[in-house]
Amino acid sequence: MIEDIAYVTRFNPAIFPRPLFMKKAIPELNIYLLSIRQTILNKGSNPQLMGNTDSIKKERAVESKRVSTIHKLFNALKKEDPLKIIEPCYRQDRSYDGYSIVEETVYGTLFLRKLHEKYVIIKNTIGAPAAISVGKNVIIDLMDLWHCDRDYVIFNSIDAYALRRARCVITWSKAVTALLRKLLPGQCMEYLPFGIDLDLMDPLKASPKLLFEKYPDLSGKIIIGYSGGGERYHGIDKLIQAFSLIEKVNKDEIYLVIQTWGQNQRVKALLKAYNVRHYELIPATTFNDPIRLSLLRNSNILVLTASESPGVYLAERSTMFHYMAGGNAIVAERTPGTLGVLRHGETAYMFRFNDTKDLTNGILLLANDRNLMRKLGTNARHELETKYSWNNALRTKMIKLLNKVMSD
Repeated sequence: MIEDIAYVTRFNPAIFPRPLFMKKAIPELNIYLLSIRQTILNKGSNPQLMGNTDSIKKERAVESKRVSTIHKLFNALKKEDPLKIIEPCYRQDRSYDGYSIVEETVYGTLFLRKLHEKYVIIKNTIGAPAAISVGKNVIIDLMDLWHCDRDYVIFNSIDAYALRRARCVITWSKAVTALLRKLLPGQCMEYLPFGIDLDLMDPLKASPKLLFEKYPDLSGKIIIGYSGGGERYHGIDKLIQAFSLIEKVNKDEIYLVIQTWGQNQRVKALLKAYNVRHYELIPATTFNDPIRLSLLRNSNILVLTASESPGVYLAERSTMFHYMAGGNAIVAERTPGTLGVLRHGETAYMFRFNDTKDLTNGILLLANDRNLMRKLGTNARHELETKYSWNNALRTKMIKLLNKVMSD
């Protein structure tokens, strides 16, 4: 039965909402939060799993000191892992195999074996070996192509085991799907883009005034928006460099608005280094926070940069679909990931990879051509509604995919 399935994630669904989108397809889907601390405390994100009675609360309070001690041991092992010499490629949580083996054992024995569902969708690979070891049918929902933070693809041995032993791997990118089909011949590999649930987040339903009420200096300006990671492998340095060139041509009308998750000090340092004057930094929020939706709605141009890091270079980033939902023009770096969804001159202006001058020209071209700006934004929104919405297309595809996997 398709209802006999759970979604397990290490990431806060309020920030990484993929499981919430999947619940659109399967209303009965239980979503569980996976963490060592929660596992040790014998609790899950769903009260159906572990309960939430007063007696359990008292028990947790008594156990808190023990949990703190265990965490110190875990942290010590993670810092000085003896197996690092044997397997120098770490996993997504930057753990090496010694820590990871203990981590997966804890997940399996204290958490995953207690799930009543026979099928488990696990976001990325951490937790997948544990679920396999306790007899679950594992479907890996592969958000990231994890590669040890290197500029080429290499898997940690435990991740490789999980990918090979999973019942199926769902990838979020056409480029990643093609690569993994070559690396893992014979493995079930299905493409299911991130998309958007417009019932949960729709920038066009956000207040158009909210952004300007909070940031009045933006009123009447051309807004160049960015909302995403601030780390180096997201390529935000290219946007800041390009905007510094734009300010030399257009000194007063254009503002850069950046919202990042982490690395704000680095972003501030880049803004200072490139002498950018007209900008606003917006604090991180949940994916559908009203101020974020207002930013997506009011940004005249939304910029999506990338890097050579395979996890970004090959990705169809969730930010891209958020931008498409905003209905405004997108300027995106040309990578195998972005080319899987966007089309130059139709749904976005695609600038050449690592070409800051082309990025600058693309922004200026759109800023001076409102008709083209409007066309790209309208087309991108239409594409999202027809191909990448969990309200129709992706919901149907997900149900077919799971029925196929669970019947094989």
